[in-house]
Amino acid sequence: MSIAAGMDDFGVLLAGPGKAGVYHLNREPREVARAAQSAGLDCFRIDIGRVHDKDDFLEQISKAMRFPDWFGRNWDALADCLRDLSWLQGGGCVVVLEKAKHFAAGHRHEFDEAMDLLKEVSEYWRAEQRPFWVLVGGPEGWSPGLPPMPS
Repeated sequence: MSIAAGMDDFGVLLAGPGKAGVYHLNREPREVARAAQSAGLDCFRIDIGRVHDKDDFLEQISKAMRFPDWFGRNWDALADCLRDLSWLQGGGCVVVLEKAKHFAAGHRHEFDEAMDLLKEVSEYWRAEQRPFWVLVGGPEGWSPGLPPMPS
């Protein structure tokens, strides 16, 4: 039995690196977590609703994803950790950034820097044939300015 045989269409989508990237979350985070688990991916649901700046963002990501002690708490160190991920067990990664509206609206420059970095990391993993998804969510009707998740 193939891995895909035990997954729904969404799980199959997440398991493949071809469309992985940074998208506007248009599903329930629980559904994403279930599909990621069925696809054998590590999934991190990270509430960034109280993030006020770059330092807060980096702290939330590093705690949730259990970064190693050498994490330097800057953009370059974030990129380094996200291109490593050797401490994780899955065949890829799904990062769900929940409640992102405050950070995106109040700290747009830093939000955009973070999204650009996450896009680069996703492209890196796509070239390695491993999925790395970042799904950015907020209240209904809000858009982070990212494309919607592929279906």
